[in-house]
Amino acid sequence: MKNPKTLTKLFRYSTTAAAVTGVSVVNGQIYYEDFTPDINMQGNNSITRVDVNQDGIDDFEFLLIDSTFSGTIPWGKLQVTGIQPGNDVVGYVTSGYSYVSLLQQSSSVFNSAPFISAGIMAEAPQFGASYPLWNNGVTDGYMGFRIDVNGQSHHGWMRLDVASDAKSAVLKDLAFNGTPGDPIFCGQSMGTEGVPEEALSVFQSDQELILEVPSALLNSEIQVSDVYGRIICRTHASDKTIRMDWSTRSRGLYVVSLMHDGQLHSQKVMIR
Repeated sequence: MKNPKTLTKLFRYSTTAAAVTGVSVVNGQIYYEDFTPDINMQGNNSITRVDVNQDGIDDFEFLLIDSTFSGTIPWGKLQVTGIQPGNDVVGYVTSGYSYVSLLQQSSSVFNSAPFISAGIMAEAPQFGASYPLWNNGVTDGYMGFRIDVNGQSHHGWMRLDVASDAKSAVLKDLAFNGTPGDPIFCGQSMGTEGVPEEALSVFQSDQELILEVPSALLNSEIQVSDVYGRIICRTHASDKTIRMDWSTRSRGLYVVSLMHDGQLHSQKVMIR
């Protein structure tokens, strides 16, 4: 079984290797790795394997197809597979096909997210069908994932660019939470323990969600996401008090996040 490590390593892909720099563990919780240089995926049937927690066992495999459909139509396709049992990506199944979800910065990845063991990220041409959201070109998109470590799930994200023709992609960085079962937010590269709890206060008043923001954190980005990581609303903290009308929104558990100077402060709130 696996044990998280923090050693600098080489990520193997195709028939070459790319050095990894900036490996860090902040507050003993978030493991972050920045690829320098970025990992470029291109070429028909090229395979990129990623060892997320650096234990010498590959966790995910990206397969890129650069070919033709019916022998004449240029065809690109990118798909990903969790190699080890319990390694999955956030995605969905429709009409018998599995697709990888495109997540936004600060979307949450946690136990209740819909996971699949393998799926298509992008495909072109689309032939008029309903294909995944990674189509038509994506810059700085996030893929949520989980890996099994000693029988427990660790949640994480990878950041990628995908070409509009689905014939090439770039893997930029990744992170995962070192605490089993705990969530992580896409783009989060450090723990939140260093952020004071008073950084953001969240209240519910009648049919409003009220956020109190300290002066030092004004102009930060604030967003609210549901338990599936879908962003419900997003705003900037231009005032100390932010009021959000919740009269037409569903009740339930939400995550309120504030991003300031690279630090992410978030908290769950039950809206009744």
